[in-house]
Amino acid sequence: MVNRPGPAALGPPTLLVASPQLQDPNFKKSVVLLLEYSDQGSMGFVINRPAGVPLQEVLSEQDYDIPTDVPVWFGGPVETETGIILHNQADTEAAEAEKKAMGPSVILSSNEQTLESLLDYATTHQPGGA
Repeated sequence: MVNRPGPAALGPPTLLVASPQLQDPNFKKSVVLLLEYSDQGSMGFVINRPAGVPLQEVLSEQDYDIPTDVPVWFGGPVETETGIILHNQADTEAAEAEKKAMGPSVILSSNEQTLESLLDYATTHQPGGA
């Protein structure tokens, strides 16, 4: 019988590191940022698997000013067509409108206004930005 920890033992945010014995291709050699864990279910994101394509290419049909070096990460095997934004810029205007604090420095967002605000922030706060 496997002794599984209860929700209180895995209070988010928590990093889960796959054991070397785990052979499931969805999680083999993965590090998962666990953001929710309760009796109703859990939510986490694989944070060490780059998608191999920059955000600029993913959103090429959109009219965004995206710095060329913004990476995209494969978040996990569930809802792969959905974009979720994990960030730490609580002071951006749109982030205040729609955010879910997941710990002291992780914010979960999913709306386009937040994305636009974060891209504007990235453009104006990078070396050589306005």
